Amino acid sequence: IFSFLFERMASNAGSSSSSPDQSAPYAEIHRQACLKGDRFYTDPSSGLMVMTELAHKDRGTCCGSKCRHCPYNHVNVPPSGSSAVSAAVVAPTEPSPAPAPAPAKKAVIYTRTGDAGETSLFNGERRSKTDICFDAMGDVDELNSAIGLVLAHDNISGPSLAELPQILTQVQQSLLGVGSAVATPLDSSSASRLAKAHFDPEQVTELERWIDLVDGRLPPLRQFILPGGGLVGAQLHVCRTLCRRAERAVLRLCSVYPDSVEPAVQQYLNRLSDLLFTLARAVNESQGRSEPRRVARESPPQD
Repeated sequence: IFSFLFERMASNAGSSSSSPDQSAPYAEIHRQACLKGDRFYTDPSSGLMVMTELAHKDRGTCCGSKCRHCPYNHVNVPPSGSSAVSAAVVAPTEPSPAPAPAPAKKAVIYTRTGDAGETSLFNGERRSKTDICFDAMGDVDELNSAIGLVLAHDNISGPSLAELPQILTQVQQSLLGVGSAVATPLDSSSASRLAKAHFDPEQVTELERWIDLVDGRLPPLRQFILPGGGLVGAQLHVCRTLCRRAERAVLRLCSVYPDSVEPAVQQYLNRLSDLLFTLARAVNESQGRSEPRRVARESPPQD
């Protein structure tokens, strides 16, 4: 989902002009980008990523979005309508109604820019889809989807945990921010991109407040428990394990690309797994589901 959104944003950024203007300041930037084989360049006036003619040729057709460097003469751009004005329209006693706004053009789901096995980071950098950065983004996305599955259950919280849907929904929002931060390397992104993808450390503190609130209602944990209980509690344990995997992926990313991810991202994932464990226990407690406990195996009798 992150790669798709970044490719769409990069594609749409080039739609501000209806036709190429070779006298504009970006003409030389575009020419140099094409010479290097780049599919995108940064507009110096807006800081946005703009698709080059090469990227459009990869698509094979006009997308209809009035892209700046469309090589197909905007053949799929809807006509703007007739400019003719009748006498009845300008008559002061018969004002015409305002024209209905044109329907918004629906974005194309596919971009074809990733067909060769590469995709874009949030800063426009192209990397192989096997790059460790996309492993981390994919693990975060899988975790977010698993939390969505928890929220899809009916009556997930029980009488003493009414805030659970609100907590999980906020976590999903924050995980999108985690993915954006991972996809915006600190050492190769512009200041404007970094500002948009900044991950607020306050979100880590927010998780700690939730943990303290929920854990304060639970009996002390005196022995190991097994993942399980009710359906929702068991699913939250699955989310906890996926969170640990996402955290490990981010740590591997930082070992390959040092100083590429904000420390608060790793801290958030580390704290989130603790929250998910606490919520799994709280849901089972609230729904009257017993927690499976680890039972030590007895030593076999000795001869």
